[in-house]
Amino acid sequence: MGWSFGTAPGISASPSEDNMRYFNVMILGPTQSPYEGGVFKLELFLPEEYPMAAPKYCLAPSEKGFFRV
Repeated sequence: MGWSFGTAPGISASPSEDNMRYFNVMILGPTQSPYEGGVFKLELFLPEEYPMAAPKYCLAPSEKGFFRV
């Protein structure tokens, strides 16, 4: 199950089945920008202290081990 955010087109997030504080996020590059056609995947984790502690994230490489832009 993925969530799309109506206020931010091109962004979707899916929670992990094992941990509801862990999300796989996908951001599509906006049209008419240098990032158009890019697919950016992130791994996002909400710590137990959230919202008093900031979320942690990392940019996830593509299937071939490269960041796809």
